[in-house]
Amino acid sequence: TKAGDETGCIECINSQFQFFLRKDAAIEERVIDDLFAVVHHLRRERLLLLREVRKEARNRAELRRKKIQECLKKLNYLEIAEAAERLRMHYSSLVLLESYSDLHADSPSFSLLASDRTDELLGFLDKRVGYFNEPNVPRPSEDLEGKTPHTSLGRTEAQTAKDLITRIFRHLDDPDAVYGVVSSQQDTDLLLAEHEGKWSHAMQMYDSMWQFRQANVQDPSLRNPSILSGNSPASLSSLSSGCGGKAAYSKKRSRAPSSSRPHKFKFETKSENLPKKDADGSGCNALNEKALNAPIDFEERLRLHEGLIGSFKKMGCSYTLETYMKELAQSDGDVYKNLADRHFEVAWRSSHWSLDETSSSEQPLQTFNVSLYSALLALRERNGRAFEDNISSAREDLMKQISRIGRREESFSLLQPYIVKLQLLNDAAEAWQLFGASRKRGPVLRRASSVVSEVLYAPSQEIQEEEKYAPDLEHFQKLFNSRLAGLHGKFELIEPVVALRTVLLELSGSVNLLGSHLRCASRMARDSGEPYSCRAYLKRAKSHPHLNLLRKLELQMEECHLAWDLSEEQTAIRGAMDLILRLRKTQPSHLADIPPKEIVEYQVDLHCLLGDWLSCTLSESTEVISRILESAKHCIYGTNGSKGDVKQAKHSLTEYELHKVHYQLGRFHDHAYQRLAAQKKSVEYQRSHELMEENKRKLRRLKTLREAEPVVKKRDLDRQMNSLMKKIKIDQDKHWKLDASVQTSLIAAVKCYNQCLRQGNIYDREVIYRLISLWFSNPSNEQVSRQMGYAIRNVPIYKFLPLVYQIASRLKTWDFPRSDPSDSDTLITNLEQHEVAFRKAIYDLVKEMALKHPFHALYQIFAIANGDKLHKKSRNSGYKVNVERKKAAETMLDELRSSPRKDIVLAVDALITRFIELSFMRTPDRSTMTLRHIPIGKLRSHILELIPIPTASIEVYPDGNYSDVPKIRKFGPTVRFANTGISRPMIIDCFDTAAKMSRVLAKPRDDLRQDAVMEQVFRLVNGLLSSNVQTRRRQLGMRTYNVVPFTPCVGLVEWVLNTTSIGDYLSKEPSGAHFRYSRPGQKWLRTRDIQNFLIQTSEATTGKTSKGLYDRYTEVTQDFQPVFRHFFLERFLDPCEWFHRRIAYTRSVAVGSIVGYVVGLGDRHCQNILIDKQSAELVHIDFGVAFDQGKLLKTPEIVPFRLTRDIVDGMGVTGVEGVFRRCCEETMRVLRKNKEMLLTVLEVFVHDL
Repeated sequence: TKAGDETGCIECINSQFQFFLRKDAAIEERVIDDLFAVVHHLRRERLLLLREVRKEARNRAELRRKKIQECLKKLNYLEIAEAAERLRMHYSSLVLLESYSDLHADSPSFSLLASDRTDELLGFLDKRVGYFNEPNVPRPSEDLEGKTPHTSLGRTEAQTAKDLITRIFRHLDDPDAVYGVVSSQQDTDLLLAEHEGKWSHAMQMYDSMWQFRQANVQDPSLRNPSILSGNSPASLSSLSSGCGGKAAYSKKRSRAPSSSRPHKFKFETKSENLPKKDADGSGCNALNEKALNAPIDFEERLRLHEGLIGSFKKMGCSYTLETYMKELAQSDGDVYKNLADRHFEVAWRSSHWSLDETSSSEQPLQTFNVSLYSALLALRERNGRAFEDNISSAREDLMKQISRIGRREESFSLLQPYIVKLQLLNDAAEAWQLFGASRKRGPVLRRASSVVSEVLYAPSQEIQEEEKYAPDLEHFQKLFNSRLAGLHGKFELIEPVVALRTVLLELSGSVNLLGSHLRCASRMARDSGEPYSCRAYLKRAKSHPHLNLLRKLELQMEECHLAWDLSEEQTAIRGAMDLILRLRKTQPSHLADIPPKEIVEYQVDLHCLLGDWLSCTLSESTEVISRILESAKHCIYGTNGSKGDVKQAKHSLTEYELHKVHYQLGRFHDHAYQRLAAQKKSVEYQRSHELMEENKRKLRRLKTLREAEPVVKKRDLDRQMNSLMKKIKIDQDKHWKLDASVQTSLIAAVKCYNQCLRQGNIYDREVIYRLISLWFSNPSNEQVSRQMGYAIRNVPIYKFLPLVYQIASRLKTWDFPRSDPSDSDTLITNLEQHEVAFRKAIYDLVKEMALKHPFHALYQIFAIANGDKLHKKSRNSGYKVNVERKKAAETMLDELRSSPRKDIVLAVDALITRFIELSFMRTPDRSTMTLRHIPIGKLRSHILELIPIPTASIEVYPDGNYSDVPKIRKFGPTVRFANTGISRPMIIDCFDTAAKMSRVLAKPRDDLRQDAVMEQVFRLVNGLLSSNVQTRRRQLGMRTYNVVPFTPCVGLVEWVLNTTSIGDYLSKEPSGAHFRYSRPGQKWLRTRDIQNFLIQTSEATTGKTSKGLYDRYTEVTQDFQPVFRHFFLERFLDPCEWFHRRIAYTRSVAVGSIVGYVVGLGDRHCQNILIDKQSAELVHIDFGVAFDQGKLLKTPEIVPFRLTRDIVDGMGVTGVEGVFRRCCEETMRVLRKNKEMLLTVLEVFVHDL
């Protein structure tokens, strides 16, 4: 570049990459790494210059940027991306591919590789939608001949790019990325089957491919080369013969084939299965004899065998897989030589120790699984030297491979399999330190400090020594468990550790620990969505005959779990019932060696599980299900059903089991209550009630007629009256029973939920929301209020804090002053007795929360008490003060000012008062103001040191001791006034005693109560998403911040650091992305100009065809292309970080879109959506328009959420397919499942806002 020969430099780079892509290339990878460094350096320098060049007029920098731009355009990005993918630099390959698209396409990058379904859809709309049928309106898919839609690339290059990005996404560590590139391809069923774990389907496809390849059909339309382009394993099938025609290996097989003597298959096919020729010997179905006898390519055979082997492994078919490998060793030595490592892996997993590493080659194999197999064999035979040699050799080979991969920064994710292999070697070495040698019973336990060659135990003391050091083996198991807990990610990374642990426990001879381990492994596999692995673990555990009875029953219960997860409900229920009957029929002597506590725990789990399944399927009556769940209590308190000695019960069973029992009982009664309540609201019930009332009216009329009629006619009337009375009685009894059942189920659910909250913390989120919902849905039920009074006295009060907004919104006065204090009977009240109980319980609960946890509850009480402190410009907004609720809050604050927390209450009162005065003061014209001239500057330090910053996230301490929480130390010397908004909010810096600075936004004349509740909804959604396996794996969630309202028009908002609005990044002049990335000759259009432009066009074309508006829209979009993808290219220069930040952005858009759609969130313009500059996650602000209020605006908001071209542009080449769509689906599924919790939180808007 210094010599001015940039063209020659670029040509040299292109030629080096082109030479590297040749199969016989001898170029070193280190040279290619240096070339990649040059390419990335040019990209980064261009981006940095582009970011800086628009700040000031820097002509020199602009000239250099243009020179670099011209050099980059001459690079062959497609070939460089292919080279990066070959070196497993998948992130670099993807970013280069998108740069290739960006430099050569006429449209944004995502449209180059977008789904072909778009064109098909537009072709369909061409026939249905009017404006596409109008003359002179081009279809979006009509482009130049020989080019793909929306791009200037040739079809061959575009297809190459699609194939490349498919290979890239297959290797990326993301569960959804692959869906974005295969959704439009018809030849990727195998890829999806393997990705989704549908191994039986994948096995059938591999089987068909084997049959097709060995038949050598010459019809090009039947060939599907893209199916075989990957190396992923497949699934269940038969052996390598096809499932259609008759196929067999040649009978003339060598026992030990070598690489120097390749072996071929002999495939026999029935003549009736072959396509027959026509009479003249020709025809489209005829097979070419030469093609029929052509051998299958080695690479293709290897690929198909890898798929079949991987399929057997995933399905846990170890015996079938070992048989398959033996047949492969005999029939195709060349392929087996490349797959022999898989054979030894199967052998050590299955504990088959008869393999020889020299059985398939003259030289011993030196692979990881061969070394691990030999080491485990040495462990089994107590050969210390062989064990140490194999472990050391495997570790050295792994370190060499890691060193080759580790020099590329973005390849760190590829190190995970190697780290797992190192962990396997470490586990085997630790097992060697624990296992000794025995002359009679085989391997027994030994101390970790023993010498390897020492024989520790004498034969006569063998059993006693094993029992003596059993705690060491349990420690060995706990060590494994702790390591498994630290392995996060895919199950396929954790599974080898689990498999080796199984083999080591088998070698240890501890059968019961092995059974417990296999049960835990099966549960882990089941939770990870691996049913084949789960079933394999269970079968292996059941194959050990020396398991005690309880371990066998636990394994059978795990089988029931698996059947339930596979939607085999009746099989699971029958299995659970059989287990209960079997356990009851078991003689006590057979359970003598099992601790009673474990037996009771198993019985409780089994009864709760069966009751839950019966409740979900409604397979039995309510009485039967209730008896099954109640029997779990009998296991705790005795078989006679009485409670007996509670202390003894707690000694035999932990509080966790009691907690679980009451949770299951509460759920059962709650579901019964919901079904009965829905029945009361049904149309049939209403019709029955109306019919009963009509019969009552008829009965009254008949009684009136009977008095005036003669005796003869009275008999007929009596018969009619008796018939009506019977019908009325039947209907009344039916309604009475229904009402009684509703009441019984409701009270039982509330009681069980109270007990559940009192006895544990595991189900707090589910229980507390449902309990408050039941309470608020039945405010007139005196028994429910009485039970809630019990809960307030006995349940830890901090468990109610997540719903402090909802509870405080129901706060009302519940008594009035007496006329004569000495007369207790002259209480003046206009309330019903049940209403008094409800209000009193609410009052006591809010007060107790304020006393125990003042920093979480006081601000809500003060906001209610300050309900009449409105700004003069807010008094005519239609807001009405709830006098009764305000009076109750003031009464409570008066009581709190004389409580032990009075200092905190007075300090919070003083802080809120000063902020209200600050908000009511006149806003100056200048942008800053010193602290001493504003009200909050008058607060004394001894007051500030009592309370933390209001917007700080304070952890809830169950004991209520918040002395260690950082408090306010001082405020910043100046207050700044924001330039956005009508009210000009104030920005204040706060410093706490932990030397941490927090920034708050004081907003006057703005109701923040709705924002506070919306943030509460977002936190609830985050909790729900984190508790679900699929959404937790994707790390889905909403970015939240704290909002603290002081009055209906004053409050504080936490300042979100390191963020910028999407509008500022895109459209702010002169640094906006649309301004910086405008193409030569492109007109710069402001957003407001575009809006006015389209409005004028719309008004001019009102009542006419839509051709003019569409033409204007097309004209605008041509000059206003989306550019948001450059945000990630500018901010995150490292390819690995660039990819992960863009994935985080896409997931954030998906969650925000679905949650916003559910709550009807509107006003989502670009200034109300912030993006974090470090994590690229979106932060939504300003929730004044919610619950579909945007549809009532002058210009109605009809779109469910914001998904403009710029938003989609930031998602990359796949657009809305793949990550975005799948994350939307998972988020919606979780929200639908937990809709009751969301409704409980949102009910506050009915009573408070």
